[in-house]
Amino acid sequence: MDGGTAISEMLLNAPPLVAFAGYLIWQSKSQQQRLDKLHENWITQINDLEAKSQKREDALRLRYDDVIQKLEGERLEIAQKYIEVVQNMSAKVQALSEKINSMALDVKTLMNRINTVENDVSRIKRVK
Repeated sequence: MDGGTAISEMLLNAPPLVAFAGYLIWQSKSQQQRLDKLHENWITQINDLEAKSQKREDALRLRYDDVIQKLEGERLEIAQKYIEVVQNMSAKVQALSEKINSMALDVKTLMNRINTVENDVSRIKRVK
């Protein structure tokens, strides 16, 4: 006996409450199948949304990493330029310092010569 024959026999031979109970069982089974299908579709949609969200997050993370890497490269480049500028300035200051020291020695030498000339002039004046 298949399900359709059993139901038809029950409808013809059983009291109406049994038939109604059979209908309720069939409706419950049908509802459960629809709920199972809806649940499965819902789970599939959630999984799809999670996958899309993960893809967006991964893309955002890659962009973030690229930006950070670019900024780090620019920072290193700027730091290197500043180091070069400071080294150049330091070399110029060192050269100026050497020139000033040289000029100080020249001034001392000149002062010594002027003192020598003054001494010579004083001696010449005394001798006359």
